[in-house]
Amino acid sequence: QPRLLVYAHGGLNSEPEAIDRIRVLAPYFEANGIYPLFLTWRTGPLETLTAMLEDKFRSFFGASTPAEMRAAGFLDELGEARDRRVEELARRVLKGVWSEMRENAAGSAQAGHGLALLVQSLAQLRGATQGRGFSLHLAGHSAGAILLGHLVALLAAPPGGAAPVAVASCTLYAAACSLRFAL
Repeated sequence: QPRLLVYAHGGLNSEPEAIDRIRVLAPYFEANGIYPLFLTWRTGPLETLTAMLEDKFRSFFGASTPAEMRAAGFLDELGEARDRRVEELARRVLKGVWSEMRENAAGSAQAGHGLALLVQSLAQLRGATQGRGFSLHLAGHSAGAILLGHLVALLAAPPGGAAPVAVASCTLYAAACSLRFAL
């Protein structure tokens, strides 16, 4: 029976770091008869801080794209705010970074977003392999546990009323989530 592994990397990893990890891990999974699917999300400190600032200014200016934010004065406001807020931001950054990652993980489970689309594809794959089947395995490191928690919820109740997608195993390494969330 074919085995599919969905792997979610941890927090505070830049996109290039995540891709480097994929390049190392993928051949080992494949050599052991496991097809890996990696969920790569931008959780590096600078990427996350940028997303936090974009969220803040997006709500302030009512703009939805980086180009609209620039046109609305995002960069001017950022320059002025930077001088006033550096100390305040420094105190809140670590707490804010983790909050942003949790928010982004939850957002990816919304209709039309990454996790929701993945669940639709897995449900279709299950339908296409009826009789032969496949086993689905989940593995996550650190904040990847948060992403997988939302994925598991969607797999149990896929959008559109599809039948649940069974998970054969779920392994979390240094899970960066509460025990309540993990359970």
